Amino acid sequence: MAARRRRLLTRALPIALLGVTAFGNSIRAAVDAPRLHHQWLPDSTTIEQGTVSEATIAALRARGQAVRLSTSRQGDAHSIWIDPKTGIAYGAADHRSPDSKASALANATAESNAAAGVGAPLSAPALEREY
Repeated sequence: MAARRRRLLTRALPIALLGVTAFGNSIRAAVDAPRLHHQWLPDSTTIEQGTVSEATIAALRARGQAVRLSTSRQGDAHSIWIDPKTGIAYGAADHRSPDSKASALANATAESNAAAGVGAPLSAPALEREY
């Protein structure tokens, strides 16, 4: 997983990572999930506009949360998930960015992914698999 803008790294990546590891979501669902950011000082929560229901926002405000809706995206989380059972890599481009891509080697195995190295550019044949 990678975030394009460093200051947003702490917003986009943990949400996507937790979506997969803690909540059992697919990498596609985790990358597409609504993002929020809680600021301690001043105490406020920023949520991407149009991603959660008005009832959820009202419930947060009723509990004393200062909720702000953001019209900008909260980072990019272009991700590649490797199925631990099969070793197949699945790319999940973050659609918040219009030029987003996430690719994995076609017919990749755990060994070939390890040989490519973390963060190394993947060469042809590359295939984007939406998951």
